[in-house]
Amino acid sequence: MKICIDGQRIQLKMRLRSNTTKMKKSISIFLLLFFTAGIHAQYHPLINESNTWKGIMYGFFVQDFYEVISGDSIVGSQTYKKVWYGSAQGQYDFIAGLIREDSTNKKVYILQGTTEHQLYDFNAETGNDISTYGITGVQIITVTNTGSVMVNGTSRKIIYFEDFGGPAFWVEGIGSVFGIVDGALGPIADYGPWVTCFYMGNDLRWENPTNDNPCSLTLSVFEMESVTLNIYPNPASDRISIQHNSIESSGIYSLQIYSSTGQLIEQRQLTKQGLQSVDISSFEVGLYFVLLRNRGQTNGIGIVCKEQ
Repeated sequence: MKICIDGQRIQLKMRLRSNTTKMKKSISIFLLLFFTAGIHAQYHPLINESNTWKGIMYGFFVQDFYEVISGDSIVGSQTYKKVWYGSAQGQYDFIAGLIREDSTNKKVYILQGTTEHQLYDFNAETGNDISTYGITGVQIITVTNTGSVMVNGTSRKIIYFEDFGGPAFWVEGIGSVFGIVDGALGPIADYGPWVTCFYMGNDLRWENPTNDNPCSLTLSVFEMESVTLNIYPNPASDRISIQHNSIESSGIYSLQIYSSTGQLIEQRQLTKQGLQSVDISSFEVGLYFVLLRNRGQTNGIGIVCKEQ
């Protein structure tokens, strides 16, 4: 009888130990899921005027580009933030787009003309078809995978998809690998922006793992090009004025304007400093690159946006 009682006690202890172990595992799994969900549930907004995006523009020529968000524009009842694009830090050539953010629903919208389009949806999961916007207009992308990446010591959602040119991704709080206003590129040639570095304030907080050239830990002081181009108004619909300086007295400079597909649209010779007026009324709507060249070298680069 005593043996049976001891046996029952042993069985009871084993059951208690087994149940305790299961409970600990359940609590551990619950806490893991809870904190993981908490990390991903915390949305990191894209719009922040203290941030700077740096990248490389690939096409018929290669150059650095910078993007910042600064200033408001009120259209109807909506307030949009201005996205500025520049070919050098501290020198921003034109407004690349107007965007607004719905942080509650983790979405970003862009205004083109009088029409608002969805730019980002950070609720997207693997297999979802998502509407986005880029240089070629509205694009439908299919999410191939999602994951997380560390930015400034926090976990951010990363969304992978296939663009026409190959794999691409969005990062929560940073946006597209193509830059803020290009959620996807679509079918386009000689236009390949690629974000390499993301700065919060003046400090590097994320570096594109595909970047061959390491990012500077801090934003360096802007160094002017040997020739500075100022283009205004920008955007423009009829005529633009191009102001240039630092022309050598004996130098003959060539002013060239290319479309985003690499087609030479306008070319003229310059022999002195001053203003050049160019009629762009016949140009198609879109982005154009203005180059100042001398002895086969590009000495100044600017970008102009042609609108209706």
